[in-house]
Amino acid sequence: MKYFSAASLLLGLVAAVPATAEKMIAMPKMDDMLNMYTPCLINCQRSLQTCVSQSGPIAETCAQNFAKCLLTCQDNIFSTMGMDRCANACTSIAIDDGAEGKDMNMVQSDLKSCLKQRCSRSMN
Repeated sequence: MKYFSAASLLLGLVAAVPATAEKMIAMPKMDDMLNMYTPCLINCQRSLQTCVSQSGPIAETCAQNFAKCLLTCQDNIFSTMGMDRCANACTSIAIDDGAEGKDMNMVQSDLKSCLKQRCSRSMN
C-alpha cells in the first residue's frame, strides 16, 4: 500500500512542476507593462517640457531628446519582451505628437491605447 501512495505522490509532484514553471515564465499582462512604461513616459514628457521652456518653442534638440527618451522606454519594456515591432508605430506617433507640441496628457493617453490595441494581439 505504501508503494502506491508514494507513486501517486511522486506523480502529483511531477504533474505540478510544469504548471508552476508555466506561471513563473508567463508573459506580464498588458496593463502591467503599461504601468511599468508610464513612469518612463512621464519622465520623457517632463524633460521635453523643461527643454522647450529653456530653448523656446519646440527646438529640434528637444524633439530629438524626446524621441531618444521614448525609444529607450520602449526598449526597456517592450523590446525585452520581443514586442518592439508592435510598439514601434505607437512610439513613432507619440514622438511626432510630442514634437508638434500636443497636450502631453493626450499624447500619453493615445500612446497607451495604441500600445494596448496593437501589442495585446502579440501577447496572445
